[in-house]
Amino acid sequence: MRFEGDHKTVKQHFSIRWQLPLSYAGIAFFAVVILGVMLLTLLQNHYKQQERQFLLRHAQHVKNAIGMDWARGLPLDHRLRWLSLLPQTHIELTNPDGEVIANSEAPNMFIISGTIAIDDVVYSPQDVPSINPNPPIQLNIIPFNDLRPERIPGVTIVYDETYGFEIIDSPLEVRFEREYSSQVVSIPVYSPQDQQFLGTITVSGGPAVGRDVLKSVTNGWLMTGGIAVLLAAGIGWVMSNRITTPLTALTYSTQQLAAGNLSIRSTIDRQDELGILAHSFNRMAEQIENNIQTLKRFVADAAHEIHTPITALRTNLELSVENTPSPQNQQALNQVKQLERLTNDLLDLSQIESETNILFEPINLAKLMGELSEIYASRAEQADLEYVLILPSEPVVILGSLSRIQRAFSNLLDNAVKFTPAGGQITVKLSQKGDVIIQDTGIGIPSDDLPNLFERFTRGRNAAQYTGSGLGLAIVKAIVDLHRGHIWVESDSTGTRITISFPHP
Repeated sequence: MRFEGDHKTVKQHFSIRWQLPLSYAGIAFFAVVILGVMLLTLLQNHYKQQERQFLLRHAQHVKNAIGMDWARGLPLDHRLRWLSLLPQTHIELTNPDGEVIANSEAPNMFIISGTIAIDDVVYSPQDVPSINPNPPIQLNIIPFNDLRPERIPGVTIVYDETYGFEIIDSPLEVRFEREYSSQVVSIPVYSPQDQQFLGTITVSGGPAVGRDVLKSVTNGWLMTGGIAVLLAAGIGWVMSNRITTPLTALTYSTQQLAAGNLSIRSTIDRQDELGILAHSFNRMAEQIENNIQTLKRFVADAAHEIHTPITALRTNLELSVENTPSPQNQQALNQVKQLERLTNDLLDLSQIESETNILFEPINLAKLMGELSEIYASRAEQADLEYVLILPSEPVVILGSLSRIQRAFSNLLDNAVKFTPAGGQITVKLSQKGDVIIQDTGIGIPSDDLPNLFERFTRGRNAAQYTGSGLGLAIVKAIVDLHRGHIWVESDSTGTRITISFPHP
């Protein structure tokens, strides 16, 4: 099992900085889509209704124009072609049995001559001689296959947006450029004399009203909608920055406080909830700093005050053991020595944690580990342990306090020798990157004890029979933190592996 002794930073996979502008953009997008769909639907229904009304009026006009001729049984195909020409409709007549009796067929291209009046519907001269539009449109109507230049007078260019044709004079022609409606209307026809049902007039096609308007509205909707979404995203980004910038600063302050920087304070100065939060954080940090400093001063003072009488007591017990040897005196001397180590460790830990402006110097880790190994290799040999040292060929230099780093490695090597049974192995390895690995084949550390391994007075449940103060690893952790390094532990029943990494200068 592995335990990392430094503070981990929580990764933000999807920050509020992005959530807010995306939310604004999403709301704007859905609003634009809903409004656009509603608008286009209303316009489309409106224009479809206009197309249907146009076809109904045209069907009524066809009914009025051919009703008498239909009742008399006269041919109607020619009339239907004329009636469907300019409106560009398709007209079909069916008898009561549903059989087609006349059809305008596909509209043909004509050259126009004579007087054509355009009111709500386009008419041929013979259909509506009494209609007098204002102003009338003077055109020439000639069958296309009878086109001769000498029969064409000068004609003014005319473009009718309602029916979609254009008249030009070189050569004179009619061009139908509109899309056609998909609407179909049918009306019944009765005889003017006896109201007998003659059949049905079905009109389809005709101008597709409003297609250009719908296209323009759609293009405008897409353009303005895109601008609205981008604008909303921009506003969301500005608002998110106003919120997340102080939150980021406050998050950094909390991380620094959690990492042991008790003097950190938030610099947020706002008159809102974030300002209140920052103020509360500063009060909390100040209270924590005061409490910890008070506790540290108490521990340091207590250790210092206890150290003097303990030293005197130890001297007296040593003299007593020397003059009057007995198991009781020896046991008392051992207890005093352990108490003296405890007070010394507390003093060291207090000094390490209170150091803020310590002066660092270049340290050759390869040389330091070599010197320490000379001492601990001898101790390992006396304990019937194999000591293996692996160093890089090049120097490994870091910046730090030589005495503090030496103390950290000494504590770790003391533990390795202490907790490794005879016949075991201790391996010390230094990499070129500056990582120091101390591995042993000792009793290991129970997995339940790993999370609290670097706390004060914490000892493994399987280490009760070994002497110690429970402050050794806490001192190591404090020294590593002082040098902004990292330490992590991997341990099981086969041994323990501790890795320390220091930053490069």
